[in-house]
Amino acid sequence: MISSLEALHDEIYFDTLDYLRGLTEIEEREEMTDTSRLSAPGNVFPLIHPSEERQPTRIKVRLEDWKASSPVAIITWKEKGHLESSSRRLNFPRIQPRSLRLMALTFDGRSACLENGLLEAEIENESDYLNLLSILDHLPLIQQKGLLPEGFSYSGLKQIILKIKHKDLSRELALSVQTKRETLPAEKEKKISRPTIPAEIISPERCLELVKALTAMGPLRGYIAGRSYEGREVPVIEALLPSATYVSLPRLIAFKPTLLASGRQHANEVSATTYLLQLAEKILKEEEWQSYLKKN
Repeated sequence: MISSLEALHDEIYFDTLDYLRGLTEIEEREEMTDTSRLSAPGNVFPLIHPSEERQPTRIKVRLEDWKASSPVAIITWKEKGHLESSSRRLNFPRIQPRSLRLMALTFDGRSACLENGLLEAEIENESDYLNLLSILDHLPLIQQKGLLPEGFSYSGLKQIILKIKHKDLSRELALSVQTKRETLPAEKEKKISRPTIPAEIISPERCLELVKALTAMGPLRGYIAGRSYEGREVPVIEALLPSATYVSLPRLIAFKPTLLASGRQHANEVSATTYLLQLAEKILKEEEWQSYLKKN
């Protein structure tokens, strides 16, 4: 099968890489190594759709920057009587604790929920320790002003106690948790609608949404296997029978044939995402496809 759109997609993808490679400056070294990795200085993500009948071809190019390594906020304001606006850039520190451990859980039998959970974070750097304390001290004020309406929320947990340590310094902070109302099974069935996979290029964000919807019912279940080089979540869909809360995957793999399908390992292989999601949709909706899960 020959697709002119797929061919055009590859041409745009690889030619743009070559163009960007020409703009990339390579520092001279004593021994020049293979520079093939420099042929991908940024993501090239062509989105191609069939043109409308008797309508001219349209091309749109959008350039996006890399995600910041740490949170950044830019505040812009304009004072009365001044023509020009002012702005301020706030760089929030990226805090990486040496260790984060769950030390204790307190269960309240009367209300059948967790009263609190004690987490201990050990901070190696003193400046990170002080920055984290400052952030957590201002958190209640931010919630009070409605700037963080959702806050922490988890079903069956009332409070998180965070113990922060740095050498001989230590402090405990209590963070309130918003209780989510448990949804009854009947309500879940009403809210869940079986998704339809579109016949178009699916973005990574839309892919995560569709995986979540597909795995909310039936023989499909999903989870995040890890993160990509850019920090994007990599989803996994498993289709298996019997569907239960606890399933021994090693046992199933040992006694039943297993098919592993992997897609979109490269940015230009966009059709693989659509095909795999459509396969999951067929298993979810059609009994004929579900019958394959019963074979030994």
